[in-house]
Amino acid sequence: MKPTKVVAPALSCLEARQLIGSRMREARQNCGLSQQDVADVLFCDQATISRMERGIVSPDTAQIRVMSGLFQLSVLWLMGYPSFVVHATTRR
Repeated sequence: MKPTKVVAPALSCLEARQLIGSRMREARQNCGLSQQDVADVLFCDQATISRMERGIVSPDTAQIRVMSGLFQLSVLWLMGYPSFVVHATTRR
């Protein structure tokens, strides 16, 4: 079986930040967490989480990994990859 080639979506930096932010917000709300709850886990302030969710700043890789565990979601999904790519790359 050939390995699946994963191709990143073709987005501008702004579009990528906005997509990551919207997925962060969706995941946080689905978990019933406040921005302050996430900020406490990431050791930052609530305003930083707000800026991330609005696409003004990007979370760093360590923050994405922590949020992936917190939300029980794939790092790839949080980073904006389509769901079908995330499902194709998960271990069975």
